[in-house]
Amino acid sequence: MLLKYGGVIADGRGKLNGQVVSRSPSGKSMSNFIKSHNPGSRLQMNQRYFYAQALRAWPPSDPGDVEDWQTFADSLHLYDVFGDLVALSGFSAFVMVNINRLRLGLSMLSTAPAPSIQDKIMEMSLQADLTAAELTVQFSPSPVPDDTAVLIFFSPPVSPGVTVFHGSYRYLGFLDEGDGSGANFWNPYVDEFGYFPTGKKIFGRFVQLSKLRGLKLMEWKVGAVIE
Repeated sequence: MLLKYGGVIADGRGKLNGQVVSRSPSGKSMSNFIKSHNPGSRLQMNQRYFYAQALRAWPPSDPGDVEDWQTFADSLHLYDVFGDLVALSGFSAFVMVNINRLRLGLSMLSTAPAPSIQDKIMEMSLQADLTAAELTVQFSPSPVPDDTAVLIFFSPPVSPGVTVFHGSYRYLGFLDEGDGSGANFWNPYVDEFGYFPTGKKIFGRFVQLSKLRGLKLMEWKVGAVIE
């Protein structure tokens, strides 16, 4: 359990007596702790493999590249669970960037990426239609902008009254640059979860990544009731 003290306890993150304290765009909340039933999921196994690959590639052979990675890390504005700015090391930046690139099937970078400007997807939604066998990801502008990709994660079916999903999402693939809005993830979802009950709700987590820099550009979490 992580606590941040002010005059009184100002904030918290983590687990305490079976409850999980967290913060989302909807505000601060406390929910029941649910232990993952599949600690050896495909996403987790891939993540471990990618981390091992990045670890073996550090440090770069050129000492100047090590310094450039630290400069790159210093230029990032990343925040911890309390919203405080994180001082990132060059090694952590190297690992983060290259894990994201490996997940997209790209080669690792030995030199720190240069600044770049890339178009962002501004709107993302999810539609679930049992009759039509469709679980479609809608977004605009479409298609996915050049030199970016969108990672696709889904939750298991939950109660339709759930407004914020706090459980584990599962990775089901990505949309590559040039892919248009309306991609159907029905079959991957059924293959992963095995069922698609009407009246339940599904949440999607969508992360747009820069291929050039290996960094997150945008992220959305949206839900849809299965009709």
